Amino acid sequence: MKRWFFILLWAIVPLFTLSAQDQKVKYTWEAKHLEGNTFELVFKAKIDAGWYTYSMFLGSYDGPVPTSVNFEGGNATPDGKATETTSKPGNKVSGFDEMFDMDITKYKKDLTIRQKITVKSMTDQVVGFLEYMTCDDTQCRPPTAVEFAFLPSDIAPAPLNPPKHPTRL
Repeated sequence: MKRWFFILLWAIVPLFTLSAQDQKVKYTWEAKHLEGNTFELVFKAKIDAGWYTYSMFLGSYDGPVPTSVNFEGGNATPDGKATETTSKPGNKVSGFDEMFDMDITKYKKDLTIRQKITVKSMTDQVVGFLEYMTCDDTQCRPPTAVEFAFLPSDIAPAPLNPPKHPTRL
């Protein structure tokens, strides 16, 4: 019995190790209050050497899955187009990609995505996910989702309430 346990353990442990090491792109995110019911979501990706993640603006779904910011529940709507930036111009690679046989834009090392949103209610949660795909020069990983949720009232400062009775000095 012990022998089968160790054989099973020997077979399963590498699977957990592989999945833990499989994350080639690591995203963090934050929500910033701008004014009123307007917020900015900022997603920052750190990309392992030799790997790429793809632009939100590929122009076609015939190749890699474009990065996207998605909202659920109806409390948030995008306010304009998202923007993509990187720390160095050389980290943005645009042109013909032989693996996909099309022109694409991809990022290496890092990527920052900013999306302004308008919320309907400051007391209802904003829920969504960022989806991205990553590849190296020979293989691609399945699309991955990074979930986010926040309560706008926890981020926005409380409105100033004027005193009910003016005070005199």
